[in-house]
Amino acid sequence: MGEHDHHHRDKHATHLALVQRLRWQAADVGRLIAGVDETALAARTAPGRWSPKELLCHFRRMESVFGERLHRMLTDDNAVIVPYNNPDDDEIFLELTKRPAQQVLSEYLADREALC
Repeated sequence: MGEHDHHHRDKHATHLALVQRLRWQAADVGRLIAGVDETALAARTAPGRWSPKELLCHFRRMESVFGERLHRMLTDDNAVIVPYNNPDDDEIFLELTKRPAQQVLSEYLADREALC
């Protein structure tokens, strides 16, 4: 077995492990909010801290942001990565917070799976 074969297998194993981890993380988000009603998910547990629903909406939004960045890097040799600085001023994030949590979760899981 040549060094190239070994490197290729290591790279493949690393890729598979990364994909599995991404899937587990998404599944964990679903497990954490399973059975929790919309009112409880929307409640902030501490002043100045996001509610579980806002966190879910942030995960969903960031999945889109990272997907767009990845697409740019794969399709543009001179890709410019636009900073994402303030979700509280992001109209898309704010719109997500108005949707039912289960809808946001479904979209997040679909986006994550598409990335995998």
